[in-house]
Amino acid sequence: MARETRKTEIHGTTYSILGFPATAGLQLGIEIGRIGAPVLAKAVEDKGQDVAAFMIGAVDAILGSMSSAETVQLIKRLLGCVTAEGVGPVSGDAFDLHFRDRLADLPALLREVIDHNFSDFFSALPALVDNGKGSRGA
Repeated sequence: MARETRKTEIHGTTYSILGFPATAGLQLGIEIGRIGAPVLAKAVEDKGQDVAAFMIGAVDAILGSMSSAETVQLIKRLLGCVTAEGVGPVSGDAFDLHFRDRLADLPALLREVIDHNFSDFFSALPALVDNGKGSRGA
């Protein structure tokens, strides 16, 4: 079965975002969760928070940690599923060249990548939280 692709335009550049294979997605999801744990805790606390608000918080948490080389590598890995129309891949060696004058595009692009690849997982969290709270109160 082919993985689904999403197209998005950011400041005149059209990006194609391919879904991650399950193993890569799980690994990246765990890393995002580790970095975004404070955001996740807040989402659990405010269980009315929608998925879009959670995604924005997750991207903010990732970008807030960009001083670490580990986080920069995570961002490059997240962009491993992205190509720019007429340019090609935007990760790996192409990252510096493509984003040299486009750093402001990263938050929106990362949000799209996370939303495309992880929204089904994050949208399932409220049910897990509700089930967990229900079993503690029993």
